[in-house]
Amino acid sequence: MPTKVQLKKQQKTDSLLTTAYKLFTERGIANTSIADISEKAGVAKGTFYLYFKDKYDLRDRLIAKKAHQLVMAAYHKLKDPMNAPLEDSVIALTDDILDTLNKDRPLMNFLSKNLSSGVFNRIVNAPSINCDEEDFRQIFMEMLAHSQIHYRDPDIMLFLIIEMTSATGHSAIMYRDPVDLAGLKPHLHTAIRNIMNEYREKGTES
Repeated sequence: MPTKVQLKKQQKTDSLLTTAYKLFTERGIANTSIADISEKAGVAKGTFYLYFKDKYDLRDRLIAKKAHQLVMAAYHKLKDPMNAPLEDSVIALTDDILDTLNKDRPLMNFLSKNLSSGVFNRIVNAPSINCDEEDFRQIFMEMLAHSQIHYRDPDIMLFLIIEMTSATGHSAIMYRDPVDLAGLKPHLHTAIRNIMNEYREKGTES
């Protein structure tokens, strides 16, 4: 159980992250200062540096948090994810993420403009923000184990699926290029199945 000190620290961290997201999406990062964030969050400017090195460190933590929340929210909507066909679960997961981003353009813009090193690392290897957060990579590995199908290099397979989904989804949502999201999905589903089939170790189904 967290101590009072830990809870207080988490509350201040959450307040800074929530406030920064609101300001970043309204004004842009360049037009938002640490003083702006601290004042709106009700935290002394000097205290800010106890939690983040600078506003770009905060931005990176915020991207990690938002990306992780996006994926985990989609995961929790899956029906029996540990026993459903893995390909179907992955496609349902990506569909839900893209549908959410299509409805939340500020979030789509924030993630797409500020992901400097790829979506994959932000979701799978992000620094922990809250010790109670679920580990998406561990959950994915459990889904793999329950699928009774063996895949070679599962991290690479996951990387390809996430990066492809984020890049093509962004183009479809923001620019309808080459098609809108509805038009993209059938092609994306086929591509995901092809990637997973390519990484499936033949003859290993139980």
